[in-house]
Amino acid sequence: TIHENTPIEEEVALDPELLGKVFENLLASYNPETETTARKQTGSFYTPREIVNYMVDESLLAYFTDYLLKKQIDSIKEDIEEKLKNLLSYTEAPTLFTPLQNRLIVEAISQIKILDPACGSGAFPMGILHKLVYVLGKVDKDNIVWREIQKQKAIAETEEAFNIGNKLEREEK
Repeated sequence: TIHENTPIEEEVALDPELLGKVFENLLASYNPETETTARKQTGSFYTPREIVNYMVDESLLAYFTDYLLKKQIDSIKEDIEEKLKNLLSYTEAPTLFTPLQNRLIVEAISQIKILDPACGSGAFPMGILHKLVYVLGKVDKDNIVWREIQKQKAIAETEEAFNIGNKLEREEK
């Protein structure tokens, strides 16, 4: 991502897009004996960044919408989706949610579980992670609510560990 044509040695970071294109081209080589490509044999495909970002946004939009609708009886789905699209976009626009809704979003982030069954290069989980950190920074700027939630989770796990009868199992927990 920096110029490599300087005479001095300096660390160079490769753009993931470039690596993806190389990966894609290597998989596209045709084997005349099997009449297939390596891509077809292994099911390996490179997903461009724009598509990963779209998948991340749509996944989080669905997750947060469901979470907020379950927690709030008087909410309108379309209204929540519009506010969430604003929240998920990389803009400086302030969040349109109330403090209670911001807290619910932080709770949702604390409880989220992400699955990437394709398990390729990790672009999807990393995209989700970056977006969640970004959203958390918008709805809980100083991480006050996040710390409180994590502290309560740690206290609950500690109490659960103390209730285990087996000493070795308790110490391991």
